[in-house]
Amino acid sequence: MGTRGTKRIRLLSQGEPGEMLLTSVEGLLNFAETNRLYNGVQLDIRKLISSMNIEIKDTVLDPSISGSLSRDGDNWVIQINKSHHINRQRFTLGHELAHYVLHKSDSDNFTDTILFRGLSNDNIERAANDFASRLLMPEDKVKHLINNEQVRSIDELANRFGVSAAAMLYRVKQLGYKTKE
Repeated sequence: MGTRGTKRIRLLSQGEPGEMLLTSVEGLLNFAETNRLYNGVQLDIRKLISSMNIEIKDTVLDPSISGSLSRDGDNWVIQINKSHHINRQRFTLGHELAHYVLHKSDSDNFTDTILFRGLSNDNIERAANDFASRLLMPEDKVKHLINNEQVRSIDELANRFGVSAAAMLYRVKQLGYKTKE
């Protein structure tokens, strides 16, 4: 492995937001666990993003715009529509973080409307939604609540994770659970 590899692993294990963390949901979740960025099962997405030196601006945007990610010189800025429900804002933060992690080399600017949610055939937007879903509703935490704590209500799960019922329903189905509709 060499000295360089050893140093990188040591940095990551100490909770430093190193380059390797920026490549996967799993790395970000490990960083969040190590740095206690959870309130119960709910990820403090704002602290996670801030720890990566990405600025968050709560802004009044057109109602059809959830948020955006843009480069400002050497810095990255996420704008969130502060008029939207807090759960929408949290998912949008996860979605914009996904653009940063997955797509920042492709573009300097991403603007996301509410219309793409769940309806997009765009692979970039689907990947960002999937990333945000896995980040905000980690498989192990969802399964623990359902299997060990016997939580059966989509609304209760959504409340615990700080996401919409629609996002929670999608995630539960994605994990293979059957639901009543």
